[in-house]
Amino acid sequence: MSNILPKISKGYVETDRGLIHIQQSIPLHSQPRQSVADKTLVFINITSFGGVLLDRVLPALAGLGYRTIAADMMGYGRSDKRSGSTWYIETWADNMEQVFDQLGVAPDGLICGHFAALLGVELALRQRPGMKALVLEGMPFIPPETRKANLAGGTPPPMIWDEAGSHAVEYWKTAYKLMKILDPDLQLGVPNQKVREAYIAYQEVRCFEPSTMEAAASYEIEKKVSQITLPTLVMCSDTDWNLKYHDQVKAAIPNSREHRFKGIHPLHELSRPDRAHEYVEQLQQFFSEVLTD
Repeated sequence: MSNILPKISKGYVETDRGLIHIQQSIPLHSQPRQSVADKTLVFINITSFGGVLLDRVLPALAGLGYRTIAADMMGYGRSDKRSGSTWYIETWADNMEQVFDQLGVAPDGLICGHFAALLGVELALRQRPGMKALVLEGMPFIPPETRKANLAGGTPPPMIWDEAGSHAVEYWKTAYKLMKILDPDLQLGVPNQKVREAYIAYQEVRCFEPSTMEAAASYEIEKKVSQITLPTLVMCSDTDWNLKYHDQVKAAIPNSREHRFKGIHPLHELSRPDRAHEYVEQLQQFFSEVLTD
């Protein structure tokens, strides 16, 4: 295999709700494709940071022969902001299916994480022709009583902006707190492009998007996951705040296997982008087994 990896191209797909930002990496002609010929892997928001964490993952997988696509859900990353009435998981699924249609793809493998993992479940249950495997990362498996309490408590009010910029400080504090949960070893003080990109993506969601609480609370995840028939890889890491749900998710999905990254997830360690190969290896091992013709 050539040491030259494919590049990432970026663009937008138009849907009836707005523009969805996508990144693509396509295998070079010189690279072997026998075992994964014409196989497409689609990533949807591994975290609220959108697709910014995948800059090494997409080319690496394309180097193995896969066509790789990363899509930012509406309201995330560089996609348009949500507009209109409340969005539910089903709304996002309808929107993402338009993206698939516009691109002319039926994802052989679908990879989603955190809140977007709920979207992955919904898309898997729609039994779209061609979809063969699912990866769910750090999925919240929120109990019904907690969801009910969340709905009863109402949506938290948006932060008030002021000319002194105190709201910006609060947004940074929240983002940094979450980054430190995922990556306890994170150190600031030197320029870090990954931290910058992750923070901007996170701020775009928290500053300008309505809460997703109602969408998450109204989705009956415990009923949905038991209906999944696709081979499913359930992944998490020791520092993920949804680790407490990992075993429950694995047990609830009939045809599933699991992997737990010891310590910090390779993509969450923002100071170590070189660790992306560990993540690629897990995906390659799974997809090479389940994406067989």
